[in-house]
Amino acid sequence: MNKLSQKIAISLLAVASLGGALFYTANAIENQPEAEQFEQAATAPKVSVLELSPGSYSAQIRGFGEVRTTDELSLSSQISGRVIWRNPDFSNGRQVHQGDVLLKLDATDYQAALAQAQQSLADANLALQQEKHQSRQAELDWQRAGLTTKPSALLLRKPQLAAARARYHAANTAVKQAQNNLEHTQLKAPFNAVVAARNVSVGTYLQASSELAKLRASDRAEIRIGLTARQWQQLPNDLSQASVMLSSQDKQSSWQGQAQQLAASIDNTTRLRELIISVDQPLAQSTPLLIGSFVAINITGKQQTDLFAIPTASLSAAGYIWYVEDDLLKRSHRTALFSKDNQLFIPRGDLTTSLQLVRKPLASYLPNMWVYPVVQDDAQVTAETDQ
Repeated sequence: MNKLSQKIAISLLAVASLGGALFYTANAIENQPEAEQFEQAATAPKVSVLELSPGSYSAQIRGFGEVRTTDELSLSSQISGRVIWRNPDFSNGRQVHQGDVLLKLDATDYQAALAQAQQSLADANLALQQEKHQSRQAELDWQRAGLTTKPSALLLRKPQLAAARARYHAANTAVKQAQNNLEHTQLKAPFNAVVAARNVSVGTYLQASSELAKLRASDRAEIRIGLTARQWQQLPNDLSQASVMLSSQDKQSSWQGQAQQLAASIDNTTRLRELIISVDQPLAQSTPLLIGSFVAINITGKQQTDLFAIPTASLSAAGYIWYVEDDLLKRSHRTALFSKDNQLFIPRGDLTTSLQLVRKPLASYLPNMWVYPVVQDDAQVTAETDQ
């Protein structure tokens, strides 16, 4: 019984102790000092900006094109005959000059034909002179006869005289034809050209109209470039005022071109307007401009005013530029008129004449977002661009 009483007493003591502990803990928590509160000041994100002013710039139009000849001719023979001589320069890829003899044909038959035609002409001329004499004599005889009736044309030998004249003219034409055929036994270059292909050699027998070679004119080369409406509207009204530079793909060679002609219609397939650029004496340049070359084209167009020159990174993929006004972000949709040296040129439009342009806008930017602009100078921008 005593043991049972001890256990009950211990249990009651434990419960009382636990209650006291709980009461003390609750009271300590309730009365503990409050933590000191600090207000955190909001900070605006920094953005790099460029201070820009509008200016005047010349439009730059860039493209690529293939160098072509102005004329390409399929050279053919006017007569038949065997080739007995060929000019060594009359070979693929070689240059020939206007009037150069390229081929000679056997001229024996044509020389004989010319001699025969000349003999026939002499005979016809003799017959004509005889007939003229007889016609005059017939008219004198009629006058001496004292007849009052009008003589007939046949009596005065007028039909015979007309026939003699016709035979003379026919013989004269035959001589000219024979001379022409004889001249064609020497085939000459019709203009300064490069031989693109040759189909004959010494010993070849040619038929009339046989194709001998393909010649490409070498006095002038042409490059054609398709322009959008925005591009061709940037060209000066007088195309001769446009500066045109051509360069090789490796940038090691360049040539001065001339804007020659702007097409009067739009291509149905590409929807572009074609500009023809020419280069005179392409093979006589310090570095020859070869037909078939692929070149880069840079055209300086007319000068335009009230444009901002901005880094290419400043125009977002959606076509917006971001700028800071009164420490707030603003944006404006702009389309670049042209580009040059990692810069885009955009019209000022309704923007202020003093613009704080955000150099590299982020996708997280929102209009009227509070920011802290940090102005960068041109030296910093140039250094970053070069890297």
